[in-house]
Amino acid sequence: MGCFSKIWSRYSLKPSYIRECLRVKCREYGSHLPDIRPRGDADYVVVGRWMIARRLAVLAAGFLGLGSLWVILACLPARSDRAADGVSTYRYNALPLRFKSGRVAILGKSGYLAYEGEVEDGAANGTGVLYAPDGDVVYRGGFSQNQYSGFGERYYPGNLLWYAGDFAANEFEGEGTLYRKSGVIEYEGGFAGGLKEGRGVLYDGSGKQIYEGSFQKDRIVYEELAGRTASEMAAIYTGSRILYISEQDNCVFMPGISAVYRAHSGEKTVDGVWTVDGVYVLEQSIWLDGSLLEEIPRISAAVGPAVYEGNTCLTMPDAVAVNQAAGRQEAEAHRVRMETTPLFEDCMQVDGYDEGYLMYLYRFDTEDYLYTFFCTEKNGGFSCYLIEGKEM
Repeated sequence: MGCFSKIWSRYSLKPSYIRECLRVKCREYGSHLPDIRPRGDADYVVVGRWMIARRLAVLAAGFLGLGSLWVILACLPARSDRAADGVSTYRYNALPLRFKSGRVAILGKSGYLAYEGEVEDGAANGTGVLYAPDGDVVYRGGFSQNQYSGFGERYYPGNLLWYAGDFAANEFEGEGTLYRKSGVIEYEGGFAGGLKEGRGVLYDGSGKQIYEGSFQKDRIVYEELAGRTASEMAAIYTGSRILYISEQDNCVFMPGISAVYRAHSGEKTVDGVWTVDGVYVLEQSIWLDGSLLEEIPRISAAVGPAVYEGNTCLTMPDAVAVNQAAGRQEAEAHRVRMETTPLFEDCMQVDGYDEGYLMYLYRFDTEDYLYTFFCTEKNGGFSCYLIEGKEM
């Protein structure tokens, strides 16, 4: 028994011994594998009238087997617990998917359900649903060549509706409705290239309509407000407002659209109608000549040199606009001193203001409008600007 134990101990197949033997054999086989040239008749196999090198035949058979295995695995249907019953499920890179038309489910790289809907030659065409890796819906609606097209719904994370309407090439395009993350409607109207464009309606945070008018590149076309009557303005803008009055001037702040309009008395006109003779836009950029401009030199390059520039004292409506713009931009240092008395909840009487307050103004004359930019320095940016119709 002791002799048997010694023999077993000497020749037992220990794991380390097995690994070393395999390593040596693999090295020997690998060193000879690249050399597929036959050295004698024994290195050939006969297939019909053909003599093929034995090692070349083995390599070819191996590659053919691996390729066949890959095709078989690629053709096997994938599985997803979230896909609808009876719907063929494919991995996103499955070869058979490229030739598939009809309704399918497609799994993403990590195995999640990425898409369920109609395809044509493997591309999303028709109606379907696109999912995020966490299972939230990203988009639901029409597709064309893997892009959002036609009517659809886009979602915020958490399955919260963001937009419902027309799409083209993955962008909001046509008529649609935009929603805030709170679920409250924000805008309803035209879109182009993913931005508000054309006629539309704005809503406040509670879902109340506050403005109806034209939009360009996601911004209100303020120019169409100049020259309106006071009654027309009341119909166009229905949001909250604050009226500022003094012995000489009147203006109305419209916080919902970041603007102030200057009202001109109709006492000297035949019909006695109050008219909007200027609109202050409380923004630090402007669309002119097809570009978004933020600095005076660029504006001058787009529309020509200024017809006036220099330090100028402000009127009461100027001061109201500058103060509201300063409040929006947290630039309290540029506020104009003003004394007011509340007459009603939305009406302020201006008892006085710093009439000696100077700002550097640039005035540009275009074909249809006069633009005045209120600046804190020369040849830089601006805090707000005034639009006036030339017929005024």
